[in-house]
Amino acid sequence: SEINEMVRGCKHQGQLFQAALNEEEVKLYRNMLKRVQGILDLAQELGVRVMIDAEWTDIQPAIDHITIFMQRIYNRGDLPIVFNTYQTYLKGMPTRVQRDLDRSRREDWRFGAKLVRGAYMVSERKKAKKRGLESPICETYEKTEENFHKAIDVILAHGEDPSAGACGGAAAEVLVASHNRYSIERTLQKMAALGVSQDRVGFGQLMGMADHLTYTLARYGYRSYKYVPYGPVDEVVPYLIRRTQENSAILGSPSVQEERQMVGSELLRRLRPI
Repeated sequence: SEINEMVRGCKHQGQLFQAALNEEEVKLYRNMLKRVQGILDLAQELGVRVMIDAEWTDIQPAIDHITIFMQRIYNRGDLPIVFNTYQTYLKGMPTRVQRDLDRSRREDWRFGAKLVRGAYMVSERKKAKKRGLESPICETYEKTEENFHKAIDVILAHGEDPSAGACGGAAAEVLVASHNRYSIERTLQKMAALGVSQDRVGFGQLMGMADHLTYTLARYGYRSYKYVPYGPVDEVVPYLIRRTQENSAILGSPSVQEERQMVGSELLRRLRPI
């Protein structure tokens, strides 16, 4: 890009100069964009949504940049094809969500988001401490939960605006990715209070976790999804460990105890002689 070329021409080779892409990296970047656009072209043809995942803070700005670029292209039809992921264990995340909601309305494209609590809590805190910086992670689980709920609320409140463009004036869509029963029930209550239709909101849980929530949501007509991680063992196992860390604060909660009891009861039922 012109900005990258301008930065590469700086006489003082400081941090900004070092962050600029060289010719090989620009080539790789453009090839990646082509592959992403190939996926999104097919998604648009099939009418399905693509949720671009979030990563650690060192590379997240680049992911956000690419995702918003793609949303400007693919979220101008009848539905938002590209969803960005917002990690609410990061301080100030509800403000960032509101910023992108405003951006979508101003630029006339449909907003779609996946909300998660976050996956790199331990490593992010270690990096910040090593660098002598303030941790970007909320200090407590309660603050993370507050962020999570605030982000849900601002998206649900982003309804149709006839005065805006055809796409920018559309109501926002969100996937609530959570195994927390209270957060899901709270979302349903907020939807009812605001009159939000079921087709604007989805719910997702990992395969094998909180199945009783997923199946109950599906039974009552809500869009519910099971997330199935797959890939090489050395990549999938660390991913699942991060999910455990993410949910460690609620492992002793009443909802988790209830799920354990249900699993235990089902095991006993299957083991009993007929």
